[in-house]
Amino acid sequence: MGALLQIRDLRIRFGAMEAVHGSSLSIDEGEVLGLVGESGSGKSATALAILGLLGPAAKVSGEIMWRDNDLLQQPASHWRRIRGREIAMIFQEPMTALNPVMSIGRQVAETAQAHFPSWSGREAKRKAIAALEAVDLADAAVRYGDYPHQFSGGQRQRILIAMALINNPRLLIADDPPRVVAITPAITGTGAENLEVAVSGERFQREAIVQVQGQLVETRFVSSMTLVLIVPSLLFARAAELPLLVLNADDNISNAVILTVENGPLITRLSRGKIKAGVGVIELNVGGVAFKSGATLFANSQSLSTTFVNESSLIARIPAEMTSQPGVLMLQARNPDGGRSNSVKLKVK
Repeated sequence: MGALLQIRDLRIRFGAMEAVHGSSLSIDEGEVLGLVGESGSGKSATALAILGLLGPAAKVSGEIMWRDNDLLQQPASHWRRIRGREIAMIFQEPMTALNPVMSIGRQVAETAQAHFPSWSGREAKRKAIAALEAVDLADAAVRYGDYPHQFSGGQRQRILIAMALINNPRLLIADDPPRVVAITPAITGTGAENLEVAVSGERFQREAIVQVQGQLVETRFVSSMTLVLIVPSLLFARAAELPLLVLNADDNISNAVILTVENGPLITRLSRGKIKAGVGVIELNVGGVAFKSGATLFANSQSLSTTFVNESSLIARIPAEMTSQPGVLMLQARNPDGGRSNSVKLKVK
């Protein structure tokens, strides 16, 4: 029995530029093959050629043998029969691969109905919801009618995976850049100036940089699977959810994920950074994110009289005995559910 897919002397040309020069490879049933190369070396062009998606501007020659048939010699109707049914692809950028004016559920269901037209709309919806649940998309049935812009980058990537897998293809092609799979805000004693965040993923490069809400942030490379960011907490002053992107040195960009304050409230600013000693009771306005009704401000682990204003503002009263002598007060907000903010210094001079 021959290989499931065999490519011989594949050449792809766009005008005067040859993107792929005589590439050959073979994939057997059940095998995993990685195609590695620098940016612009023709990896994506090869994947698109296998599916016949390069368009008329591309001149493709050689052989793409699928189950002993040369796809390059087949009519367009043959491509349509196997594309999405026998060979499927997870595209590189979810936001451009998904239709922005069609609900995600309908897009997944349509992928199946294109190959199984006898399915009723109800059956296609049931299959689509099952596919979305299989990739751990939360509340798949409830969010079936939502649109791509209502999901984070990581969620959109899961939707593309569901679309690729719903028909149980024999070959799955993943055209994937660096990928963020988890972010962990570590709200520890980093102070009001910054927030330390661990980013887990795949294929990070040593020279990778990170954007949070379009702003470059300090990045420390730990490994190809871990980065540590120092995010200015002032970015959280107006939003509790911020988009995050990893950019590798070869210009590959990761999926977008949402950075949130998961471990509790966050203090982003104080109405004053220092106070004079011996002036009596001090009223302090505290700004932040995710404060809840009943939140309490603590100074050096001692609870203060606190007024909840809204989810981004508290007013606390610091007793005279705590400010009678020069020193430093470490402030922390705590929600009734146990969530604790970062610690912020207030100097007493």
